[in-house]
Amino acid sequence: MGKFKKPIQITAGIVISVVFLYLAFRRVNIQETLQVIARVRWQFLIIAVAATITGIYVRSYRWRIILNKDLPLSYFVESTFVGQFINNVLPFRMGDLAQAYFLANKGNLSKSTAFSTVILERLTDVMPPVLILILGSFFVFMPEQIGRFNILIVVAILFSILFCVIKFQKKLVGIFEKLLPNSSFGKRLHQFIDNFYAGMSFVKDRKRFAKVAALSILLWGVYGFTAYCCLLAFNIHINYLGAMLVISVVAISVTIPASPGYVGTWEFFSILALSIFKVGKSVALSFALLYHLVGWLPVTLLGFIIVLKSGISISKLENQEKTNM
Repeated sequence: MGKFKKPIQITAGIVISVVFLYLAFRRVNIQETLQVIARVRWQFLIIAVAATITGIYVRSYRWRIILNKDLPLSYFVESTFVGQFINNVLPFRMGDLAQAYFLANKGNLSKSTAFSTVILERLTDVMPPVLILILGSFFVFMPEQIGRFNILIVVAILFSILFCVIKFQKKLVGIFEKLLPNSSFGKRLHQFIDNFYAGMSFVKDRKRFAKVAALSILLWGVYGFTAYCCLLAFNIHINYLGAMLVISVVAISVTIPASPGYVGTWEFFSILALSIFKVGKSVALSFALLYHLVGWLPVTLLGFIIVLKSGISISKLENQEKTNM
């Protein structure tokens, strides 16, 4: 992997953000949007900010269980904040690498071990929004972009890949060994695969699996509460289950890796989600902008402060692209 600030990567991220911002702002009455923002009930946004930070702690605790190392929870919390901070300011989900490096540095772990569990931690977040979207499609009319058929295709593909990864572990490792014999990249990749499979041990451990599942439910409950508070701030009358459906649609924006901080993609999918409930586009855009700010600003500021206090430069975190992950 190249440098974090490759012009092509930065340019691609900006282009994708601009395209989605155009789609989000198209045919919107800006004056009406500003008027809606001026009437917002800020007390609910403050509660939403607190819920956002709570979600980081829940996510960090779940990551600690997946990694299964006797390290202080604070290491995982700080690393998660740092990862979110980098993801919020740089494109292509570079924060995932920074998050792994930061934990590896604090916990004296191999970067490959830390990164493999970051990937696993991200994969555990795939299923909740997918299930919510599938169930929601039976009760409300979904936009064509996220129709039930499209979701089922994605689920089938994901389960097929996961099944092959688990079922044919030895064969896959053997293939990589033959394709990349004795190369430094091959050795790093082999180490990553070994650590990835080792991290998946929580699936076979009923106690750990139950904890991860429970924390995933709790985490998405916190996410739903955050969105619900933001909806209340704008007097958008959607119940809690509806808020869960909204965040499940917005979660799609997080899977688009090129956009730094999900700028543009977050707004577009927030508006798309609220269109399910016939919310006008000006109100939906107002909600999208402040809902995004609630999730972006506190995490970014705290992550930046943690990086400064750690003594690790941002450039060093960026340069971990080139190192042995």
